[in-house]
Order: sequence, then structure tokens, then C-alpha cells
Amino acid sequence: MIAKNNGFPKPETPPPIINVPTSSRLLTDANAAPICSPISDITALENVSPSSAAFCKMIGVSKFKSLYGIEETLIGIGVDRLEYTKALLKRFQAIDHFFEKHERFREKFSFIQIAVPTRMSEPYISYKKSVEESVLWINNKYSKGKWKPIIYIDNKIEHKELAAYYRMSDIAIISSVYDGMNLVAKEYVASQVDEKGMLILSEFAGAAEELEGALLVNPYDIEDFSERIRTVLDMSPKERTTRMISLRRHVKTHDIYRWISDFLRETAEIALSGEEKYHYIFDYTDEIKGRMAGKNIFVFIDYDGTLSPIVESPDKARLPDDMPPLLSRLKMKFPVAVISGRRLEDLRKRVGIEDIIYAGNHGAEIYDGSRTVVNQQSSVSPDLLKDFLDRLSSVLSHIEGVVIENKGITASIHFRMVNPKYLWELLSVFRKTAKNYEGSFRITHGKKVIEIRPGNTWNKGNAVSWILGNMGEEAMPLYIGDDTTDEDAYRAIKGKGISISIGKNSEAEYYLKDQGEVKVFIKWLLEQGDG
Repeated sequence: MIAKNNGFPKPETPPPIINVPTSSRLLTDANAAPICSPISDITALENVSPSSAAFCKMIGVSKFKSLYGIEETLIGIGVDRLEYTKALLKRFQAIDHFFEKHERFREKFSFIQIAVPTRMSEPYISYKKSVEESVLWINNKYSKGKWKPIIYIDNKIEHKELAAYYRMSDIAIISSVYDGMNLVAKEYVASQVDEKGMLILSEFAGAAEELEGALLVNPYDIEDFSERIRTVLDMSPKERTTRMISLRRHVKTHDIYRWISDFLRETAEIALSGEEKYHYIFDYTDEIKGRMAGKNIFVFIDYDGTLSPIVESPDKARLPDDMPPLLSRLKMKFPVAVISGRRLEDLRKRVGIEDIIYAGNHGAEIYDGSRTVVNQQSSVSPDLLKDFLDRLSSVLSHIEGVVIENKGITASIHFRMVNPKYLWELLSVFRKTAKNYEGSFRITHGKKVIEIRPGNTWNKGNAVSWILGNMGEEAMPLYIGDDTTDEDAYRAIKGKGISISIGKNSEAEYYLKDQGEVKVFIKWLLEQGDG
């Protein structure tokens, strides 16, 4: 529990660090870029001085260390905007746990937190107060003499001074739970000219995808977080140097110029490959009518997002009132199959029309209008799927709006109700959890949903092929879908049928602008001759 103290004093302001002489300017004139900043230019940093020690001495770091009694201690650094996505409270909890568990580091390690307020309104004011109370509580708990476990600075630091903080720090900690690239990680690496520092980086930071050599941490796992701090502080100089050399090599070669080059190359490749041509179906009705002429048409329709509008929660999906009568008329004219990722039983109940074919669980279950004719069993144990979902339920429990649906053979993770600011975190947590089940499940991403299917189970394309082979061998398939899981069906009927997507999809021949146009197309279909 963090003690409350409404009279929290303003954090100490460190003595000003002497400006670098003009002849040793750190920064060069450069425009801001989305993936790096001028301080991330390693060449410029290396030109400042031959070593961290000389540079830090030149700008008065020794006075700073003396003021706080950290001349002989290891030093950590955190540089963040003062907002909840940076997970400062999680970071301080880990530091508290670290000092609680590893007493030998008391008076031997100090953490400098530079936290700059950017928004002075709620809820940021309350968050700032919580952060400051947390610092005060930890310092009251462990401080001895001049030494404090956390040195808290809440004023803006100029880049050239910030470089000094980076260079004198043995480790940098970035614990963001929702972040973009996080330039602080690259700035810290760029500043380590002596190659002695180490980076602890949140799994959820964008930089985690590319900065191999950093020690990754889940900010929500406080115990493991604290152990990562201990691991870094106990790490051999050789290993630290090896990791930092790798990090610096990457930052140096992946600068703004590399980004521009890659961007232009990829843009050129797209231009040279030719623009994908999409066909709005109501501009091609004569063409479709000609293709259908004299053919027996077999209509396949997806449920969620096609027959039924997409809704916040899958249990709220319902057919619009005018859709069942249209389907009833359609089945009198053409064979009809409704295909969905939903369980077969749930799908039949929601559509509620007899004498049509249903395929549930992406085709693993098929009902022919009178009985279940396909009930494919997965080679993956149901216990393994349950274990996967239980782990997801645990690691995603703190994200409001996640719906985990176990459909027996397959599963879906719905996140339509999740606040967009938590989506990066959700997807990052999911990817890392899914790595433990690689080879057992096939993962696909749809519209605000992640589908989990055993690798050997059928997809919608398999279901369409089986239905045509057993119930409509001479028919021309016409498939209407809206999601990535429907792409298997588009591919299955390519060259022998008509594929239609809600929204543009490169795998489908034609598209409808939105779900509302599905009933318009069905009405058009009903107006055509018996074919």
C-alpha cells in the first residue's frame, strides 16, 4: 500500500548541468522524423567526446552525483512523459520489490526518473499525484543518509544534458504498456559510446520488435520485472558489452535515411506491381447475369458481418427483421448454405431457417438440412485449447472488453469493445502467449477478432468444396463474405464461381460497399430468371 500524503513536496530540482561548449555541440541541424530524433545519430554523439567519462566530467555530472550521494552506486534511468501509458507505477512497484528482495543493492543502486508533465488536467493530475506519492513512499522506506533509491525530476531536460544522464547510467528502463516506437530506447543506446550500459525494455514498446539485445519485460509481472533489474545489475561486463554492441549496430544502421530508403523502395514496388483492380458488383450486373445464365447457382453466405451486422459483442448478433423472409425466398430458388465461424448449434439457432445447409466452426461441422453430416474432430487435444484460452484469460484479464469464446473445436478472441488505446498491448500479449502453442493452432485476424483454429481442421474453403462435391457437383458457387476467414472460400471457387466481399478484398472478384447492400444484392438475385 502506498501512503497518502497530500502535502507531498515538489521533487528536488537537480543543479543545472553546465552547457557543452559550442565547439563540442551534440546536436546537428535536422528535421524531426517519425522514427528517430537528432540525438539518435550515433555519429554525432561519438563526435562529442571520446568517452562517457570525459563527457560527463565536462558537463558537471560529478556535482550531481555528490548531491545525491551516488558517487559509487550503480545508476538506472527512466525518461518519460508523465502519463499512464508509461506504467511508472508498475515500474516503481518493481523497484520496491527489487529493494525488498535484494537488500545488498540498497545504497548500491539508485534510479533516476525524469518525468515531464505534458497535460495538466484530469486524469493526468491525479496520476501525477499517485506517481509522486509512490516515489515518496519508496524513498521513506529505503533511504539512508544522502542516498535515495529514486531520484525524481519533473522538469524538462535539454537534449545535451539528457545525453549526460544517459551516459552515466548503467541501465535504462522502459516499461510502457502501450507505445509506438519509443525513441528513448534508441536515444539511450545511441548515447552508450563506451558500450557498458544495458536496456530493459517493455514487451509492449514498439522498439521491442527490433532492438535485439535488450532484456524484455512484462510490466504487469512485477516479480519478474524486479528480477530483470537484478539480472542486469549482476550481468557480466562482457555480456553487457556484447548486447550493447548489437543494439548500437542496429540503431546506427536503421536511421531515418534507412527508413526513407525502405519506404521509397516499397512504394516503388507497389507502383510497379500495378494497382489492384476491384469491381463494385452493381457496376457489373450484366456481366454476372451472363455468367449465371444457364447455370445452377449454389449460394454460400457468411453470417457475422454479411447476413448480420457487426455488433460490439458476438452474443448480440441478430439478423435484421427483413433478412429471414429474403433467405426463405432465396432457398426456394437456389440451394443455400450459411457458413460461419460460430458453433453449428449457435448458427442454426440464430438463422432459424429449415431446409438449408449450415457449416459451423469454419466448416468443421456441417448440417445438410436434416442432420449433421460432418463433425470433424481436431487432432489437437481439447485440453490444449482450454489451456491456451485459460492463459489468455489470465494475461488479458486487466483489459476491459475482451471476450474469449470457446467453440469446442475452435475459439475466437473478440476485442470490438476494447478501448483503442489498449489494442497494441492486447495484440502484443496475445502474440507472446501464442508463441507457446506454435504448430498446434492456426491464428488468423479478422474484423476486431482473432480466430484460433487447430492446424488440421477445415476452413471455409474446405467446407465449400465438400458441400459442392456432395450436394451440388454441377453447380456454380456464389459466395458472399466479409472477413479474412472467407478468403479460403474465395480461393476455393476461383475460376469456377463468383466471389463477393463486403468491402474490397484482393481475393474476391467483386465487392459490396457495406453490409447493408447484402439484402439489395439478394433482392437482385431473386429477380433473375430461374437460370
